[in-house]
Amino acid sequence: MPFLSTAVVVYLLAAAAVASLVWMLRGSFLFFSALCLPGTFAHELSHWLTGFLTNAQPTSLSIIPRKNGATYVLGSVFFRNVRWYNGAVVGFSPLLLLPCAYFIAIQRADQLQIIPSAIDVALLYLSAQCLIACIPSTQDIKIAMLNSWWLFLLLAAAALWHHFSGF
Repeated sequence: MPFLSTAVVVYLLAAAAVASLVWMLRGSFLFFSALCLPGTFAHELSHWLTGFLTNAQPTSLSIIPRKNGATYVLGSVFFRNVRWYNGAVVGFSPLLLLPCAYFIAIQRADQLQIIPSAIDVALLYLSAQCLIACIPSTQDIKIAMLNSWWLFLLLAAAALWHHFSGF
């Protein structure tokens, strides 16, 4: 199967449409958090696993939605050792869910039927959850930027060098 066949693109667009429908329901926090539970679990698990693998030392993982001041938090992971070398990886780890949505798409795109089976609906919903959950939260971005600012400075310098050097 080609990297981005028409069937894969259509599948991913369908997953994005389902994700958009779920996102529009965010005004009802309890309903939205129940719908997003698989994605919340995947999002927080990505933080926990990358934290474990990069020695950030995760201490807890929660997927229980709660109110935090004026905002709501769907889940959280706390770490004991976020440092300069692991902050960006831990903070941006939910982006690893994008390849998961793509993998589901390339596996299922050519097998879709006019009337989808229950497994097709479930996997499309899981793809949509991956698309929603791959978005790093504001707190995720803060963790990445505060602890690994040097990496972003290095990337910006490399981008400027590449732009102005003509490579």
